[in-house]
Amino acid sequence: SSDYRILFHGRERVQNIVKLYIGGEQIVSDLEKYGCVPNKTYTLEFPKLDNEEAYRGFILGMIEGDGGVYFYNNTLTVALTGTYEVCKGLSEFILDKFNIYTKINRKPTYSVWKIYSKNADILLNYLYSNVEFKLKRKFDIYTKYLDYKNNGKNKIITK
Repeated sequence: SSDYRILFHGRERVQNIVKLYIGGEQIVSDLEKYGCVPNKTYTLEFPKLDNEEAYRGFILGMIEGDGGVYFYNNTLTVALTGTYEVCKGLSEFILDKFNIYTKINRKPTYSVWKIYSKNADILLNYLYSNVEFKLKRKFDIYTKYLDYKNNGKNKIITK
């Protein structure tokens, strides 16, 4: 519990987004030790982690934080926006793990990675299996897809 007020800036809130600003030399130094650095959007690399569970958690966190899960016109899509190095590392991990090739659309300052349909289902099943913490709104999209797939519904489900 804190006595600090939460302030909203600029225009009226139009989405359920909260920004947290943290200051102080000690906490900034501590966060940098774990790779949380300024402008990570442009400098982040795919990590070398100790085990598969760590990779699974990292990938799920990236997709839930900087990516998306979409089910539109009966097609499941998983996407991630990040550095080319992160997208390339993710593609290599998925190729090694599942023998699935994925697409990277490289832009001047960022890249977009995508996986579709059955391959997206394989990835999300792997990421969401027996995981305790997950972003509800993205998981709900996946469960809508599973419902569609398992019940053979003949209707188009949008976003």
